[in-house]
Amino acid sequence: MASVLLVYSYFKIALIKKISVVNYMGHEMVFIDVKEIEELLSVYRDKPIMAIPRSAIKAEVVNFSSWVDNVYVEKNLPNTLNVWVSEKPLTLCIRSKGKYIYVSGDEIVESNEEGQGCERIYYDYYSEDLSEEDYLYDKTYQCARNIMDYVGSSSILSEFYKGAKYNSYEKDEISIVNTKSQTLVPCKVDYLYALSNLERAFVIYPRYYDYGEFIIYNDRIVAKKNDVEEMLN
Repeated sequence: MASVLLVYSYFKIALIKKISVVNYMGHEMVFIDVKEIEELLSVYRDKPIMAIPRSAIKAEVVNFSSWVDNVYVEKNLPNTLNVWVSEKPLTLCIRSKGKYIYVSGDEIVESNEEGQGCERIYYDYYSEDLSEEDYLYDKTYQCARNIMDYVGSSSILSEFYKGAKYNSYEKDEISIVNTKSQTLVPCKVDYLYALSNLERAFVIYPRYYDYGEFIIYNDRIVAKKNDVEEMLN
């Protein structure tokens, strides 16, 4: 019994000597600096490891950056604090009035003038009459969201467009691009109906999986392979 109490007393007064912050599952982080989080948590160094609630550490990391998605805290006795952090995915980057607006899901995460990370998924939109509060209601943005949601709900299209970026270099036009294909989708057509036709074409004619470019029109879809065009009515 005395030995148990001795061990308990030892861990109770054990001090934090090492703080390790790791990006969750090794996923690359663009907007969160691990070293800065380690510096933030350095105030806990030489504090009793058992006296600090995990929830307090987690709250500090979450409040540190709007890009923080999930935080997991582990106390590795006797004296190491391990913190795993994951970053919110960048869904859309809007450029307007010299500023970059970063969107993750339906949330505006931040805005700045540098545009760091926007090369991953880039939406170029110029406007003088929109405020930041208006961006989520922009028709082209909604078009992109509708297309992304439809593709995500389809097992066929989500597999075909796996890892794709959704870009817009022209207003009312979305380009779905991955390593093997590009699909141009004008927002003014019935694009959801057109995508359902493309989905059906993949089922009926599997050869279309090997085509590198698709262009959606009002009444047809044009598939291209090696500069040869074929119409999907």
